Amino acid sequence: MLSPDSLMSREDWKRRIADARKRADQARLDWKLQAPLRAAIPPDPPEKIATQRVLNDDTLRPGDVVSTDKGLFIFRGRSGPDGETPEFVPMTPR
Repeated sequence: MLSPDSLMSREDWKRRIADARKRADQARLDWKLQAPLRAAIPPDPPEKIATQRVLNDDTLRPGDVVSTDKGLFIFRGRSGPDGETPEFVPMTPR
């Protein structure tokens, strides 16, 4: 079975390659122009990302122990008027 590209004329093929090169050049230019914005916002460290993920986990059940960048905490449940505010207490060392 022949590919639809194999039925393309040489001129169409060249035009297609030229268009792809223009898009690639534009993407490189856009990347360079955005560099100052990327450098100004340092990415969060993995520990902070993991902590936010665990503190916002909807599958936690009362009594679950979670490890964060600030130590170990016990999940007590959800509180507040909306019932969506997670409640944690620090785990005391034995």
